[in-house]
Amino acid sequence: MNELRLLEKEFYFNCEATGLQNKTIVRYRKCFNIFLKYLEEKSDYIELESITANQIKAFLLSLKHKGRAESYLNTHIKTIRAFYRFCVDEEYLEQSQNVALKVKFFRQKKTIIRTFNDDEVLQMINACDRSKFGKKDSLFSKYLSQRNKFIIMLLADTGLRCDEMCHLRNDDFSENSIFVERGKNNKERQVYTSLPVINQYFKYMRIKQLYFKDKLHADYLLLGAYDGTRLSVNAVEGLIKKLGKRCNIRKEIRCAPHDFRHYAAIKLLQQTDVYQTSRILGHSSTRVTEIYLRSMQTDQIIKNTRNKSPLSQLKKGRY
Repeated sequence: MNELRLLEKEFYFNCEATGLQNKTIVRYRKCFNIFLKYLEEKSDYIELESITANQIKAFLLSLKHKGRAESYLNTHIKTIRAFYRFCVDEEYLEQSQNVALKVKFFRQKKTIIRTFNDDEVLQMINACDRSKFGKKDSLFSKYLSQRNKFIIMLLADTGLRCDEMCHLRNDDFSENSIFVERGKNNKERQVYTSLPVINQYFKYMRIKQLYFKDKLHADYLLLGAYDGTRLSVNAVEGLIKKLGKRCNIRKEIRCAPHDFRHYAAIKLLQQTDVYQTSRILGHSSTRVTEIYLRSMQTDQIIKNTRNKSPLSQLKKGRY
């Protein structure tokens, strides 16, 4: 077996052992496998020490020539760097042999993030009517209705990541705050809860207790209706896609859970400062949060600042 294929298995095992999130490991598997297939097409046997920075650059250029975006290329660089970092840590390579560090990231275009507007969010909340999830006025359709409405309200109001939301346990949610134990990079944080979300939470919990009264179910806040297990990220993604089609959301919006995070971030930045918004969203730094500032439309900025201009703050009668 190819030496890199053996190291590949150990790399994934190490990722799991160090507690990396499953979605990160899945991304590493996908990207690194593409890299290894590229190398295997060039040679039957590849030794770790024989790989050069130019080979990595050639691989990236081959992806670029296929029309891949800079963000996609940078994801591959991050994966390759993670692999080489593992090799250095395990003493398969010296630090001086880490050729991945010689490969620079591609400059990404600064694009404006487009997300839902207020009307679209309200449409999607209202679309969670139980009649849309079952022909009969059954407990099943009522459960889906209240759960799905709670999901949309929670994502839009708090800006939680979908994976964070799906891993919330019953005890993590209270009338005062939400405890996020499984945050990005395993960082814990607390998020506020608002009255609209709390009201919907109580409605959801009442129907949830009735629906799972005589059924086995997991100790998670959000459960699948069929088996009572933790609701998956894929299930939430599918729900939002369906709601997006039903509500005729604009084509430029992906209709993904993360779009609600973008929506919440922009709304928060209109009311609070960058630091507070960064803390609520669990960003690693305020630089990440500042990306959302660029997404505020010009007319919204004018509206927000019209009454805050220097002269408008002066007392009337002084000019």
